[in-house]
Amino acid sequence: AATPAIVDVLEAVAPQACIDLEVVEATAASGATSLRAGEVDGWIPDSREYALAAGLDAAATSPSVGWSPVVMVTDAAGADALAAEGVSWGRLAAERGLLGGRAVAVADTASGSAMSVADKIAAAASSSLGGDRYLGLSTAAATLASLQRFEPATAAAPVPAGTVRIVEARSVTEQTGTILVPADGVPILEHPWVVLTPTPELDRLKDALVSSPAAIEARAEAGLLEPGTAGYTSPAGVVGSAVPVRDIANIPAAFALAGSGNKSADALVMIDVSGSMDAVTPEGTLLKTV
Repeated sequence: AATPAIVDVLEAVAPQACIDLEVVEATAASGATSLRAGEVDGWIPDSREYALAAGLDAAATSPSVGWSPVVMVTDAAGADALAAEGVSWGRLAAERGLLGGRAVAVADTASGSAMSVADKIAAAASSSLGGDRYLGLSTAAATLASLQRFEPATAAAPVPAGTVRIVEARSVTEQTGTILVPADGVPILEHPWVVLTPTPELDRLKDALVSSPAAIEARAEAGLLEPGTAGYTSPAGVVGSAVPVRDIANIPAAFALAGSGNKSADALVMIDVSGSMDAVTPEGTLLKTV
């Protein structure tokens, strides 16, 4: 089972690895279900975050067989204005889902792209808020919830004037718009090789996917980067750092932020301010302790 982005790469290397391969396209966490049921021998998910569906160990240790940069795209005039002002995921967080007053859209908040972006927004917000991880996560959740949506089938269509689209770079054509390279890096969708029961045949296919010349050529043709690439260069020649998952410990949070955990809700916080809250403790008053 494999994400559609990597299917051509698999089919290109299978003959060299002497593997009779049947590929089943799988998106989101569906491949994990097939893997556990024994319906497929291996799974290459949309992102490392989605590999969590097969277990944290799989998400943490499975080698990548392809990297897909996630970029911002806008119309040419908007790109010039935004580039002059400065583009970053931190700015998107600070403007709560807008960028220079322009609406920002993502295909699906449960997509691998959204998970990767959530991780970068949380990191930027946390840094600007004194390193508070929880405020960073809540800011990322609020930012994702404020983004507009576009139909996945229209990812390569021209971006409407005055808007910004978050999409995988491999989907962008000259007609789509101009790619913006954020100052705080280009999020990377990692496509990991997830296998629960290794076999010599699967190991041979994995090795071919990781380093064979056929795999390298197929990745380039598919618009993917080689795993471990330090930078991403836009068609206009703008270079940005390629930023994969920051830390394995962040995978569950990113999965929740961009997946089923990203739901709108109202929260009511109640604090007791009665007389007893003025009582002094070693840390100050009870109210300050709370």
